[in-house]
Amino acid sequence: MKQLLHYTKYIFVFSFLAFALSSCEIINPSEEIPFYLRIDSISFIDSTKSPVGPAKAGTQKITDAWVFVDGIFVGTYELPATFPVLAGPGHHTVRVSAGILLSAQSTERRVYPFFTNYPISLDSVELGKTYTIKPKSSYDPITVKYPIEALGQFPETFEGVGTIFKYTPNSKVDTIIRTDDPALVFDGDYSMIMEMNSTKDYMEFETVKAYSLPNNLRPTYMELNFRTDVNLNIGIYAIDNNTSNVTEVSFITLVPTNNTWKKVYLNVSNELSAFDNSKYKFYFKANHDSTLTSSKVLIDNVRILYK
Repeated sequence: MKQLLHYTKYIFVFSFLAFALSSCEIINPSEEIPFYLRIDSISFIDSTKSPVGPAKAGTQKITDAWVFVDGIFVGTYELPATFPVLAGPGHHTVRVSAGILLSAQSTERRVYPFFTNYPISLDSVELGKTYTIKPKSSYDPITVKYPIEALGQFPETFEGVGTIFKYTPNSKVDTIIRTDDPALVFDGDYSMIMEMNSTKDYMEFETVKAYSLPNNLRPTYMELNFRTDVNLNIGIYAIDNNTSNVTEVSFITLVPTNNTWKKVYLNVSNELSAFDNSKYKFYFKANHDSTLTSSKVLIDNVRILYK
């Protein structure tokens, strides 16, 4: 009987130690070792120019990388960024999507639906190591759609004769001109300029054509590069196809840019969804700043596109 108790005591001790060690593993589990990805920027290739090559700096404003590894979403990273990836050693497929801020005043981040994704394969990944990747993107010819009325109009770069815009009867500025002043031009040889002063103190211009666009919340954007001395209001005129009634919808006011060119992506999907059987003109409006001798509004690289 004593011998049985003796063995039982040891069995209890070994069982207790085994449980304690197991508990330690639960409390302090072994940590997974990640590998790291570094992305400094996403370069943009302009496929609309000949020869095809990198776009002029500032033409696009790609702020973020949306990263997927082996089909699993890893995260959204403001660039430049270095971040861990919890995946084992070996082969991995990485996909990077280009992200933007939704508008000039928004902090909402989104994948821009008209850009191509960048796939890359990483073989024999070494845990703990940092891998620098250099994604590229461009407009996706399969995804991008332009209004049927806009054949050959977009992008509007103001390099050719004529323009997609006209001034309205309400505008005191009655001339839309191209400037080739190197101090003012953003891209190429020309940009569009509207200039106001104390006499011509209000400008209003709109697209010459009314465009057919989806109203079922499909991604629909206007994008442009702009430089302005004054508040610049952008909106749409919804024109009913049956009655020709016009409804004005203002959707953003861009603030002065201090002589700097900026890029903006304007999502108008929600505004369009309020209308049925309509076409749409886009307008720009601004008042002269009386503290200035002249107020300039410049735009370039205009696109109206949808998916």
